Amino acid sequence: TSVSLRTVVKRAANLTNVSERALFKWMAEYNKDGTVTAPLTMLRGGKNGQRETKLDDFDLGVLRTVVHGFYLRNEAPTIAKLQRYIDQTSDLPRVSVATLHRMLRKLGFRYCKRSTSAHLIECPNIIRRRRKYLRQIKKYRQQKRPIYYTDETWVSAGHTKSQVWTHTTGSSEAKGSELCTGPKNPPGKGERLIITHCGSESGFVDDAAEVFRAKRHTGRIHGEIDGPHYVKWFTERLLPNLAPNSVIVMDDAPYHSLETEKVPQMATRKKDVQDWLSAKGISWSKGLVKAELLKLVSTVNDDDTHYLIDQIAAQYGHTVLRLPPYHCHLNPIELIWSQVKGYVASENKTFKIDDLEPLVTKALARVTPEKWARCCSHVVVEEDNMMKVDHLIDDVVDSTVINVCENDTSSADSDCESDEDVD
Repeated sequence: TSVSLRTVVKRAANLTNVSERALFKWMAEYNKDGTVTAPLTMLRGGKNGQRETKLDDFDLGVLRTVVHGFYLRNEAPTIAKLQRYIDQTSDLPRVSVATLHRMLRKLGFRYCKRSTSAHLIECPNIIRRRRKYLRQIKKYRQQKRPIYYTDETWVSAGHTKSQVWTHTTGSSEAKGSELCTGPKNPPGKGERLIITHCGSESGFVDDAAEVFRAKRHTGRIHGEIDGPHYVKWFTERLLPNLAPNSVIVMDDAPYHSLETEKVPQMATRKKDVQDWLSAKGISWSKGLVKAELLKLVSTVNDDDTHYLIDQIAAQYGHTVLRLPPYHCHLNPIELIWSQVKGYVASENKTFKIDDLEPLVTKALARVTPEKWARCCSHVVVEEDNMMKVDHLIDDVVDSTVINVCENDTSSADSDCESDEDVD
């Protein structure tokens, strides 16, 4: 049977996520000139493309590992090389050059020009914080202290596998032949469950799991968990179930990082700034304006921020250790979350929140101590690689003369463009 051109174009549009209008336009161009020029929005990402996917925190950690992988191979990383890697593997979602550059800046990388080439350099502050963390956790392991990893994640009622086998028969033909072209798709993401848990190489901590329904269907977990909520879970569900003298690894989420003492800022009332200085034993005069008082605040040598969670843990004989920013791949619970969500995706049939809750409980129960131990061993290898890569970065940088480094948005854009030329 013959199929109309419009039907073919409609099916192609559904498969490629390109509008029917664009396909007809390209067909007309091909019939006229014998060639088709894809628009920039399709090549670089845009409204019709699929390259503008945002990277979550786990993806950002993977991206950092990919950059470090170039240094491990004694190869200077560039944006063009990273783009090719992303296009050729399934480790990361495809993103545009501009998005990739923006994510690298978010991770603390800067693009530097050398005498003959160009490559990415990580900010010293990020390197210092990472190496401090790696030294601390290595020390705690040598002391044979139990190390626990905690984190939060979410699962939506519509969570299912993104790729499944489907029959190529059209829906109308399948209906006539009493066939099914594939599994039913969820109507949307639906309601969400927030999961908080903690584990170690011995498995999940007993009775520490907290699973509750989110108030909103979208948005970050930070909007669902506040400081008091987390402190309650931490104090009542986690700490009583840990081994003595434990180390608790977590990220720097806002609800993990409630400060016991706020350092005065410009928004702080002037009298409160004065009271803070007096409490610290710093002399000040009534004639000073707030800007001058804040200058005195900056002279107080107090590098260590004091967190409420740390103080509570210390009361129980435990130590809190925070991951450096965007290094969630050093937390093995991220790999555990992947296993939990994978099971939920394969078994989620109804896409209803009432059915999702027991499914999540079953998924958590399926994570054995052996799986936890493998994930923890994987992270130890990652830590060793990161300790090595910082020395390799020094060797690569020292072997060249850096002429210019980006320090603002405009230079970042020009550097990103020139990267395509020098690679």
